[in-house]
Amino acid sequence: MRKLTRLFIVVSLILLCGCSMIQDDGITVEPPEVNRTPISGKWTVTKVVFLDDAVHPFEYKRYVGRDVIFAAKGVIFDNFYYDDPSLRSKVVNADGYLEKNYKVSKKLLGMDSDRLVVVNIYNQKDLIYQVLKTRSDQAYMYYNGVFLQLTRIADHVSDEDYEHIKSVDQSELINLNEKLNENSKINGLLIGYKSNNNTQYNSVYLKFVGDTLESQGVYNGLLIPKNDSIIKMDVQNGIPYANQDGEDFEMGNNQAIEQIEMLFVSEMYISYYEKQAGEEKLVFKFTDDIGKENRLGLSSVTKGSGDAFKIFRDSAKEANNGNGYINDLNFGVTRDDGKFKVIGLILERNESGDTVSSKMIDVNISANQIIDETDMKVSMSDIRERLPLARDAIFTSNNRFLVTMENDKLKIYNVYNTEVGSNLVAEMELPEDATIVGIQRFVGNTSNIVERKLY
Repeated sequence: MRKLTRLFIVVSLILLCGCSMIQDDGITVEPPEVNRTPISGKWTVTKVVFLDDAVHPFEYKRYVGRDVIFAAKGVIFDNFYYDDPSLRSKVVNADGYLEKNYKVSKKLLGMDSDRLVVVNIYNQKDLIYQVLKTRSDQAYMYYNGVFLQLTRIADHVSDEDYEHIKSVDQSELINLNEKLNENSKINGLLIGYKSNNNTQYNSVYLKFVGDTLESQGVYNGLLIPKNDSIIKMDVQNGIPYANQDGEDFEMGNNQAIEQIEMLFVSEMYISYYEKQAGEEKLVFKFTDDIGKENRLGLSSVTKGSGDAFKIFRDSAKEANNGNGYINDLNFGVTRDDGKFKVIGLILERNESGDTVSSKMIDVNISANQIIDETDMKVSMSDIRERLPLARDAIFTSNNRFLVTMENDKLKIYNVYNTEVGSNLVAEMELPEDATIVGIQRFVGNTSNIVERKLY
């Protein structure tokens, strides 16, 4: 998208997170009842249209065949329901609207008409869904960074049918309104980073209430909140250690460690590079196994990728002309250009079996298959159009705040209903070489609990 304007929309949370750039161009029609809108009825997802070649198609296969309900009483989709939403509809020029807001053409969506009906569905303040109707029986919903093609299978869903669908699936459906309201009030963001040539580790905690940054703090080490405690990981004088409830844990044979670099931390996993007695390796393990030698293999933690090791092997052959040795255990997760990625380590050995060289490579597997971190649906190149100094960026869960690393500053922008970069609310000193190691988001009262643990 060429211009980042207005709100980075709350489409949902956790896995339900989508950011869309919406311009209010066209003829706005007064809010109608849902049963009088162009999209009323029952629809089914028949196809997924990808806007970015980097998106992995298998992550979205689960949507195909799912029903979408637009009734007078609300909306049901993807295990969420939303009662009594507010709607706005408008007719726009198809070419201009699609190019301006999504940087796509009519051809991508298979459109013939020059006109497009846009239906926006809101909660109190935020846009939660946008539907583009192209024909009487066909529409597209922008969702999680892709377009879902919808085919209408019924023109009307009665109030009774809507309530029946909710009651049948009640155990599985989540009230989206409650989740959005919770998310819009209190959000916490814990960022772990490394600096000073990857030898110093710190954490920043930011707590937001509504549209206000309420508190901020900087702490030594990489902090990971657990149920009843905080795990702190750090490297001092080249020696790694971890502490939980006052108890120290070794992260390997400290006496033999020549070099260590933390790559990724989360409540579930940690990842780091280690060199001992001339031997290099990547370590990926459960955070709860921090004091153990239990490394995890790529194949054991990758979801839905088929033969993960084969993908690793093919990536290694392409990156190193078929030379070197790889191991299913020699992989990790690291941060690069605004997103996490999966990396692998290739080792080249001499006839005696000694390692003579090594090479880090990209493994062509999405990090989202391993870690529960939804990457931004806005690329860093798009963000840099407004903030050219940004080397990394993070959105809060409710997409009301954007946190960036720019030169020697951590900058916090309010991006609700405004252009990105136009509303700077705070900034903090930051080493110029600071790189993100971990991102943990918290919503509701959990944000307060984490804050109390840190203080």
